[in-house]
Amino acid sequence: MIYSNTIKKRKRKKFLWFIIPKIVLIILIISVGFMLKIVWFMHKKSEIAKEKEERLLNEYRTLKDKKDKLEEQVENLNTKRGREAALRKKFNLGKKGEGLIVILDKEIPKKQPIEKKSVFQSIKNFFGF
Repeated sequence: MIYSNTIKKRKRKKFLWFIIPKIVLIILIISVGFMLKIVWFMHKKSEIAKEKEERLLNEYRTLKDKKDKLEEQVENLNTKRGREAALRKKFNLGKKGEGLIVILDKEIPKKQPIEKKSVFQSIKNFFGF
């Protein structure tokens, strides 16, 4: 009996030493899978953030350019000459004594409608009658 108990214990130990590494390996594989999933998710988030940053930088540059142009226009409007130019452009004004030159396009003569002739009239005109 003692002998059978020790054999059973050895078999159980052998079985446990056979199963435990496989269970640990499965747990490790599952953990690595979850970690890879998290790394992939973070990579995608990083790409999205870079694209958004690039888009926002481009928008910032365009807004800065617009701001610079507007500041330049404001500086121009603060001078007498700039105000005069803006009024001339907006309201088509001129100084006292200035004349206006109007350039007209060449008028294209209109074509007269073609009269429809019968076959008989065409033959008559061909022979000169």
